[in-house]
Amino acid sequence: MTVQKLNTGTTVDERFSRLGVPKSSTKAGARSVFGMISGSPSCGKTNFFMTCPDAYIINVDQASMPSSNVDDIKCGVWPGVNDAGQTVDTDGSPFVMKWEKIQEKVDILKELADKNQPRPQMVVFDTLAGLLSLGQEYLTRKMGKTDFKQLDGRRAYDDLYALILNACGGVAAVWIWRVALCHIVNKTIQVGEERFEERPKLTITGGFWQRLFWQLEISMVMQAEWDMISKEVEQDTGRKGPDGKPIVRKRIVNEKARKHTLTVNREEFAGITKGKVEFPDIVVPKVGSWDAFEEAYNNA
Repeated sequence: MTVQKLNTGTTVDERFSRLGVPKSSTKAGARSVFGMISGSPSCGKTNFFMTCPDAYIINVDQASMPSSNVDDIKCGVWPGVNDAGQTVDTDGSPFVMKWEKIQEKVDILKELADKNQPRPQMVVFDTLAGLLSLGQEYLTRKMGKTDFKQLDGRRAYDDLYALILNACGGVAAVWIWRVALCHIVNKTIQVGEERFEERPKLTITGGFWQRLFWQLEISMVMQAEWDMISKEVEQDTGRKGPDGKPIVRKRIVNEKARKHTLTVNREEFAGITKGKVEFPDIVVPKVGSWDAFEEAYNNA
């Protein structure tokens, strides 16, 4: 940023010299914010981050990755899933996922940061519901109980929310993007004597969302909608030219395809989405999804 110079008077950094005024940008980059992406199941949330080679996805839900070809996965993913549906570690050995495994990864990220060693620019927790489930099991086991409901109600939830946010905070100390994925479901709301509406609702508790929402710098919703697209195809005419090669003709065909969109400002998602600037809807292509988002983020 250019240093400000005045013919008369003093600049802001001179007036507040003892406090300090940074002479640099105050905008966090697209890979340095705390964010969340929510959406209906199988809408493309995980696929989106799989296109970024600097991302590390912690597969909390222990689900199969959308891509069947390992070479198509550009990011790091842990843990994996084998043909038998078992959760497997980096060496291919099956294990039972516990909260301690998540904390172990956070601790490794801190260590890599302390030693300034190569580490991912983004950590993706897939999903928040999975983190909450593991956290409940951990706290229940820690207190020597068999069911989370046996714990002291409000205090137990306070401990659970703190556990999740501290894990995200631990990742934040590494100066990387923390992003969590969350599912959205439709909830039927009565708006009149005989009138009902379908409204989007997050699959996490309201108490946890209140604690999380204010900390998020950006919260987006991924949508997958059917749309008609036009593309050019070549059709064999069944005839051959003077050179003996088949004659083909080009024509435009329309077909239905799923269009994936990231949105921040739609009215129907008020209370779920959040952004510090006005974002237009971002159409996310199948190839280069992350690059398209990063360009739109920087432009906004």
